[in-house]
Amino acid sequence: MHKVIIVLLTAVGLVACQETWKGVKKDSKTITRSMGDAGNHLGKKISGALSDDEDKKKKEEDE
Repeated sequence: MHKVIIVLLTAVGLVACQETWKGVKKDSKTITRSMGDAGNHLGKKISGALSDDEDKKKKEEDE
């Protein structure tokens, strides 16, 4: 009888771990995608700021 209980508890534990791992994998994909989007947005902002500085320098040189 004790072996049956141990087997059932082990099976329930494994199923719970599997579901948790699936959730972690989904969350990891979402987090990775969000970080990538944030990095792209930051890169565009930095690029825009640098190009604005270059434009200002060119205007100053032309004057």
